[in-house]
Amino acid sequence: MAYSYNGSNQYHGRGDTCGLSDYPLSVGLWFNNPLTQSYSYCFSLIRTASPSLHQFNLVVRSSGEFRAYSRDGGGASFAAASATANADTWHHGLAVFVGTHDRRCYLDGGNQGTNSTYRDPWEGGYLDATWLARGYGGQYSNSKLAWAGLWDAALDDADAAALGKGWHPTLIKPQNLVAFWPLGGLDPQDPKDRWGGYDLTAYNAPTEVDHPAGLLYPQGPQIVAPGAAPPASLVPWHLMIGSAA
Repeated sequence: MAYSYNGSNQYHGRGDTCGLSDYPLSVGLWFNNPLTQSYSYCFSLIRTASPSLHQFNLVVRSSGEFRAYSRDGGGASFAAASATANADTWHHGLAVFVGTHDRRCYLDGGNQGTNSTYRDPWEGGYLDATWLARGYGGQYSNSKLAWAGLWDAALDDADAAALGKGWHPTLIKPQNLVAFWPLGGLDPQDPKDRWGGYDLTAYNAPTEVDHPAGLLYPQGPQIVAPGAAPPASLVPWHLMIGSAA
């Protein structure tokens, strides 16, 4: 199962930034959106006090454009993936915030877009919340979301490609993984962080829906008899679930 949000008041959140306070950082998740909102906010690291000027956001537009935003007191700048999402279809989105002049956005493991305009949401130390399916100024998301991960590193093209193929986030730079919220699947159906202990709280009862198919889960050790070859069908360290990724 994954979680579905109504686009008006349902979200998951916590009142801190999961220990992050500087660059770099990366955020990845699976999303499925009907493309009916002008701006659908899937993820935010945000200043909750008004005015909510400082924030990092992952946004899906009604055109299918997937954006990685950096906002500060001077305005907002974004990197947009070079391909667009389809309505009611599971896609993987990844945002990489390398520094004040470097933000990158990927869709489905590639289709990278970049932006180098100066923006620094960390400036002033204002950020104080982590949200799934909510943005600033009463903006929410009517997406379905699953497998959200947060890293204190700049993920690269190879990492993006692996995530887009369905690799489990705990297998991608695990030394830099800060938080992983499975939101279901073979992982427990709850908003607990299965990596760093940064659990989320559900607000206004987001609903459970089917998880994306074709994801690759970590697999336990394989026991093979002495002198025998591993099964030809063995996928090292992963277990394929559902259709091919």
